[in-house]
Amino acid sequence: MEYIAPGWLKRPGVALPFPLPLYLRFMLGLSLGVLVVVSGVTTLTRFAQPPSNPFSAYADLLPGQPRSALVLRRFSCSYERETNIESFQSPISQYCVLLPETGAFDHIGVMLSDNVIKRVAFSLGDNSLTVGDLAVWWGRPEIGVSYREWMTVYWPDIGISVKAWAEQGQFSYSLPLRFVTFTEVL
Repeated sequence: MEYIAPGWLKRPGVALPFPLPLYLRFMLGLSLGVLVVVSGVTTLTRFAQPPSNPFSAYADLLPGQPRSALVLRRFSCSYERETNIESFQSPISQYCVLLPETGAFDHIGVMLSDNVIKRVAFSLGDNSLTVGDLAVWWGRPEIGVSYREWMTVYWPDIGISVKAWAEQGQFSYSLPLRFVTFTEVL
């Protein structure tokens, strides 16, 4: 007995036993395309590495470190007196600045007291780092109060605060950083 194929198998280019309307073909193709793109992006993000931590190159400048690190990096320093009204003492504090020629930072400011680093502020000129990058390195932050387009984000346990530019005034992990400040945790 000879097998006779149905008519739709004999037509070239038709793979379904029934014809699909044009809009269903379009939706099926669009859905498959979106599925492929989402799968590809998901696969690529699993292998994407977070950017390297530019702060690690300045670990010797973090709060609690001695003044000697500033000398090695050629910071420019100025002295000022802070008057404590209660004890009538005038401790000397120092503010030092470095303008790196290369790297992620435009400006690094360091405040010292008693030859010990108390605060370090990094200024970023470009959009090379986001709040999300810091969250990868240091965990989930606390969200502070925003003022107009400025958003403040904190990691209080490790003494870090961040000023990020939020055009819409809304928090997002993709907010670009402008200032990152390390302070001594007491």
